[in-house]
Formats: sequence, C-alpha cells, structure tokens
Amino acid sequence: MITTAQPPLTESELPELTPDDHEAGFKEVDFEFRSGRKVRGRLTAPDHRTARSLAIRIGEEKDTAPVIRACLPPEINPDRLTVLCMGLVEHLSMCLAFGMEYQKKMDHLVKLYLSERSPETTDSTHGDAKPLLSAPDTAAPMSAPGASLESGSGSPS
Repeated sequence: MITTAQPPLTESELPELTPDDHEAGFKEVDFEFRSGRKVRGRLTAPDHRTARSLAIRIGEEKDTAPVIRACLPPEINPDRLTVLCMGLVEHLSMCLAFGMEYQKKMDHLVKLYLSERSPETTDSTHGDAKPLLSAPDTAAPMSAPGASLESGSGSPS
C-alpha cells in the first residue's frame, strides 16, 4: 500500500524500529525518489525461512540487495531512491529481516563508531563528516622494488 508521503524527515527524525514494529512485521516509511517524488509505503519483514536463506546469500555474495528486495513493496524501484533514503531502507530492511538482536548490535557499532571520532573529523563550517582515513598531505616516498630497508640507500644490497 502506497500513499502520499508526509513532509521530509530531518536526520534526527529518522524512523527507528521498535519492538512493536518487529512484532507487527513491518515498518511504515517515507520513500524519497531522486526525482523529488515522495511516497509513504511499508517495508515488510520476510518470513523466517526467507530470512535464513537471505543470510546465507549475504555470506556468499556480500550484497544486501536481496534483503532489500525482499522487504520493499514491489512497486518501489530501489535504484530510483535517493542515497539517504536507500541507506535508511537498507538499514531498516536488515533489521526487519534479522531481528532485534541484529538491530542492537548495529546500534552498538554505530555508537562505538561515533564515539571514536574526534572533533577533527568534522568540518565545522559545513558540519560535513570527513572520512576517518585519508591520505596524509605529505606522504613518505615509497622504496623501489627490491630496495634494502637496512641500508636506507634505496638501492639493492
């Protein structure tokens, strides 16, 4: 069932899955398309056999797309969603498919990740997160293949 969406959510208002959502087996979300169109729809948890099969596929293929397809309504094309919306859909789909314990682990990892970030990793002028790992401004030159590390001359011994 798809209806017209409510106004767009801010990052602090992103929907979270509650135990009641897990019990109901679905979560109502706003899908935002790259075209700007917004619709409200339902992500639905797969049955336990499908979830088990999806877990095996993720292990083999290292791809969450089958989980997303299993939870999305058939009329929603995931390739047309905005990046932020697709990230939310992926997270909620994984949590719906694999349950509260998975969700608790993911929430813990996110909190751990955020707590390890130093203030230097945020651009204070725009509030944009910078990558945690980036190439240094001045990198030491690499040694030529076969160079001796002990001699320090860069030429083979």
